[in-house]
Amino acid sequence: MPVQQHPIPQNVTSYQFRLVGDMTLKQFLQLAAGIVIGLVIYATPLPSFFKWPLVSIVVGLGAAIAFVPVQGRPLDQWIVAFIRSIYAPTIYVWQKPNNQQPSLNQAPTTTITQALQPSPSTSPSPTVTQPQTSKIERPNLVPQIHTLTRATPPTPISTPPPQPEPLIATSHDIKKSAKNVFASQPKPITITPQSHQNTNHQSTQPPSEPAPTTSTATASNTPTQPGTSASFSTDLPIPSTPQTPNTIVGMTLSPQGKILESVIVEILKSGQTIRATKSNKLGQFLFAKPLDNGIFQITADKDGFTFPRFDLKLDGQIIPPIKLQATGTK
Repeated sequence: MPVQQHPIPQNVTSYQFRLVGDMTLKQFLQLAAGIVIGLVIYATPLPSFFKWPLVSIVVGLGAAIAFVPVQGRPLDQWIVAFIRSIYAPTIYVWQKPNNQQPSLNQAPTTTITQALQPSPSTSPSPTVTQPQTSKIERPNLVPQIHTLTRATPPTPISTPPPQPEPLIATSHDIKKSAKNVFASQPKPITITPQSHQNTNHQSTQPPSEPAPTTSTATASNTPTQPGTSASFSTDLPIPSTPQTPNTIVGMTLSPQGKILESVIVEILKSGQTIRATKSNKLGQFLFAKPLDNGIFQITADKDGFTFPRFDLKLDGQIIPPIKLQATGTK
């Protein structure tokens, strides 16, 4: 069976009817529109020196729109894009809306419930199951034991302890514990002046001092060491020198005077970093927002290079570009 030829798939959505050769219906209408407008201008009673150039321009424009593409696009698309770009806004200004949500104007109300103080927990009384006997039993001493237990007030604790599991005691155990309680006589506690002095002496002894340890917090509280004064240079290849006072721009260089990129530049005040940026591929850096008046420190950091700390005093004047040059390599 011979192999059959299949038609090449085409985009039927962009199909255009062709009238003569490769001229489509759209191109014919554009050319006809230019000729018709040229005839209308020719029929008007205008001077010849003004009418003939205008007719030739209109007919030529219609032919150019129909048959002359520019960079692969028809000329009519270029004209429409040009008109849209003229009337399209180039600056967008954000305006804060005046109307706010009503929920934002209401102050949040928080319901505060007073915490209840936990009552001092007492150990649960053991449940006693006494067997029924015909013999004469001894008097029940359990209430007296509870009375002795409640005599010492328990110390209140913030979190209630877990409840112990109830223990079922027998009558023999209760009787034995009652005997031990009443058999032991309470001994009075006497406080002598010597013991009181010993207690005070022990409480007034200063605690042993721990071994001194070095920490980073102590180092951070120490004042920063003064650095070298910043070097200014008007010969640096900066695109534009700052026109606003207290605006810092500059350039980062290697010890050989070559450009260093991706250098982290920080501005410190009283040991705290307030601004930070990174130099671009040309070694240039810029802090667009002006700083306040005062004394600042400028540091630079890059792997493999060491930079000194620079001191800078701002007093509301225009600052020339600053040159941050590394002093060595790591």
